[in-house]
Amino acid sequence: VSVPSVPGFSCMEQAADNDGGMEEKFMYQTFEMELAGRTLKVDIGRVGKQANGCAFMHYGDTVVLSTATASEKPRDGIDFFPLSVEYEEKMYAVGKIPGGFNKREGKASENAILTSRVIDRPMRPLFPKDYRNDVTLNNMVMSVDPACRPELVAMLGAAIATCISDIPFDGPCAMTQMGLVNGMFVVNPSQEEWKNGDLNLTVASTREKVIMIEAGANEVPEAKMIEAIYKAHEINQTIIAFIDKIVAETGKPKHTYTSCAIPEEMFEEIRRLVPPEEMEVAVFTDDKQIREENIRNITAKLEEAFAEKEDGEQNDENRRGKLEHNGISGGGQLVGDGKKDVGAADGQRPHQHPQVHFGPVAGQFKVQSDHHQSDGGAPPVDGHAAPGDHLDAQSPDAVQHSGQEHAQRSSLTR
Repeated sequence: VSVPSVPGFSCMEQAADNDGGMEEKFMYQTFEMELAGRTLKVDIGRVGKQANGCAFMHYGDTVVLSTATASEKPRDGIDFFPLSVEYEEKMYAVGKIPGGFNKREGKASENAILTSRVIDRPMRPLFPKDYRNDVTLNNMVMSVDPACRPELVAMLGAAIATCISDIPFDGPCAMTQMGLVNGMFVVNPSQEEWKNGDLNLTVASTREKVIMIEAGANEVPEAKMIEAIYKAHEINQTIIAFIDKIVAETGKPKHTYTSCAIPEEMFEEIRRLVPPEEMEVAVFTDDKQIREENIRNITAKLEEAFAEKEDGEQNDENRRGKLEHNGISGGGQLVGDGKKDVGAADGQRPHQHPQVHFGPVAGQFKVQSDHHQSDGGAPPVDGHAAPGDHLDAQSPDAVQHSGQEHAQRSSLTR
């Protein structure tokens, strides 16, 4: 993997004639690097100019439009970061017309949902913890080259669009996929190599470390897996250097935002109301119902305490509601921190089992004649399975399938 000494260049295109016969000229920048024997090309400023950040990605003949947008103000009444990641794949990207089970393209496919999660997982922790503005990362697959999987292109596009935007982000991050075919590593494998190889590994990295690993393997030795992770991390560093040069030339200054962090003085008040000893007793108990009841009692205690405090100062419903919300959010964070701190100190989990512990596994067959059973979310699970062969599998409509499996099934069942 190499990055050219001249990482990008500006190019000019002429748009179609306007009504007045005048030709409009606009500029955009294109950056290129060689990645796994193929050219990764990124167009900045070509489309999506109303988005906070937009990267028009080309890898081989695969084209993905990635955008990053954020609201101007934080969302009220939440204690989490409202990040939404979308991966849109339509059948037109491979020149197909929807058919079979679904004539119309409606909800996202399972592959699209899983791809969105893989993009979300490494990027979410890199946003500020006190950031509450709505952020949407959208990745639309425009064209698919079977040799260049669009999922990888979307992962890189989302990272680049966010890095060059004005959205606060502690990036860059990069992702690489590794395959194993005939004992040899394949960087960013094709769809066929990904499907038939012995390793499906996705590694996300920052400059400092690996931040996400997702893998499936056909009994690959541990040493081989570790080697693949290190190789992917090294490649990620070259991609990060490439992103750095894009940001240096096209990046926007990060905007300021309203911090929604819980005030430190409120944390101190919460710690006074609920000492660590009380928190430890409440959290570390064997019985799940008792543990949840203890946490509910602590939450109610904090809500009452902060509501009374605010009533004594002023009778402003908005201010009171905000104070109650911050108190409960801070209490929830304190409960989580208590679980982590005490667990790290003595190696125990909330149910008092060691951190490395596998409970007994047992199964019974044909326990009931009914088709449904619920135990209210407790550990027992009732699962049903019916035997079948490969002809019983539904052929999905997705951009990575050619439809040959469906045709084969139809010919065999005639």
